[in-house]
Amino acid sequence: MWRLCPSGVRVALNVAYGRHLNTSTPFSVEQYETVWKRPRYVPWDLETYPDFNIDNTWNDSCRLPALWMDDGTEVDPNEIGLHGCYQSEFDQFGDMEAFGVHPDWQRQLSKFASVQDRLREWDPKVMAKIQKYSCLAIKALDIDAIRIDKSTQITLDSLASWTTNTKACAASVGKKNFLVAGEVTGGDTFGSLYL
Repeated sequence: MWRLCPSGVRVALNVAYGRHLNTSTPFSVEQYETVWKRPRYVPWDLETYPDFNIDNTWNDSCRLPALWMDDGTEVDPNEIGLHGCYQSEFDQFGDMEAFGVHPDWQRQLSKFASVQDRLREWDPKVMAKIQKYSCLAIKALDIDAIRIDKSTQITLDSLASWTTNTKACAASVGKKNFLVAGEVTGGDTFGSLYL
């Protein structure tokens, strides 16, 4: 989340991973404890996201969402060592560089380009908040469309849930032809899951 300071300097408001406060954090299925990275100059004394929280409590029974390989097959959590997760509203798997070749399922769990914090949209409580905010934006701003940047970095089931809810909200205020568009990256087989 970027904020503009009164001086015109942009500062990032984001989460950081334990010992990697000022460096990129390698992706890890083991995950990282997370802290608020409090910039030196924060506008409006806003040092955390008001609506989303960090929780470093480990949950062995956490069930991760369905993830997909580039060839369209489902990721087997046991094969890649995904067992449990922190109870945070943010994914805590580390960073992913903006450019490079990485499995798409890793992009769905990591912070993009070390600056775009990754909400755990696959958690029903987090998704409920995201759906509510989308509906508020439609009603308050009278918008007719939403474009999703890097839409394949959202887990597939979450994107379907969000899109269905968002279109229903739009229809409830007379927008029967509401457009949801998104950037599909990755290969054709992986991309076809989203189309």
